[in-house]
Amino acid sequence: MWYPLPGNSRLMMEQQGRIPDTIQSCIGLLRNVLPKATISVEIEKPGREGLPELAAEADVVFYSRSWAEVRMDSWIAAVTIVVT
Repeated sequence: MWYPLPGNSRLMMEQQGRIPDTIQSCIGLLRNVLPKATISVEIEKPGREGLPELAAEADVVFYSRSWAEVRMDSWIAAVTIVVT
């Protein structure tokens, strides 16, 4: 889905992370064609491979509650390492 941002100078594209490798390819194409686009992804299924890498490619990431509940401990450890 495409969403115009205020001022119509930028666009935001939102994708669900159902097929991470395909979405990553789309993100790469979008970055080349529309470099000012803001790209967001939804990360829902904690067991689906490729989602952490997909999240790293996006500007904005929306995580599901189930993802947060399963991944919270490792996420806190990663954030602590980055912050300290």
